[in-house]
Amino acid sequence: MSKILKIKSLDEIVVPEPKVDETYNKTLLNREFSFVGLKKLLGVADFSKSGDGR
Repeated sequence: MSKILKIKSLDEIVVPEPKVDETYNKTLLNREFSFVGLKKLLGVADFSKSGDGR
């Protein structure tokens, strides 16, 4: 026999407050790079490459 789980209502779901974005710094080839937030850092790394279907 399978156990039926009760789905929580939205007011029962605990959602933590978002953390403050960190600043990521890197020096490469005598040039400094700085990005506030992981989303921006990863966005910069997402560039079109040969073979991409974009």
